[in-house]
Amino acid sequence: MSLSCPIGPEFDALVSDLKSTAAARAAVALNNDVIPDTATAQSLLDATLLVNEDDKIRKSNDAFTLKKMQEEQIMLEVLKSRVNTKAQTAAIKGLIESNKDFQRALNKSIKEGVAVNKNSVTNLIGSNFVGDTSQFEKTKRFYQS
Repeated sequence: MSLSCPIGPEFDALVSDLKSTAAARAAVALNNDVIPDTATAQSLLDATLLVNEDDKIRKSNDAFTLKKMQEEQIMLEVLKSRVNTKAQTAAIKGLIESNKDFQRALNKSIKEGVAVNKNSVTNLIGSNFVGDTSQFEKTKRFYQS
């Protein structure tokens, strides 16, 4: 039986559970015009929503970035043992701390879904700079040493 506009207590319960009439209608349409239970409706919606795909892509990108940051930390640790001046050592220690902070933020993003604000040196330079200036200062001091 096709329901062009589903009505009834089952549909009302689904709207209540999903907190959206549009989501409930989409779930019914995805379920061949049969009103699904809440769990089935949610799984049908999850499989089709681009937001979930965006989240998967973001987590995948964050995992890749985390791996690269771990590799960078190893490189910085080796570099720290080879520098000659106290200023360079201090700058590298600052970069290592920034790297660790970023790794913690990436781990939180991957586990809890909290998006990470990714700053690079290029968006730390210029008149439109918004953010933590110390992130740029550590890099700037390293190159000046």
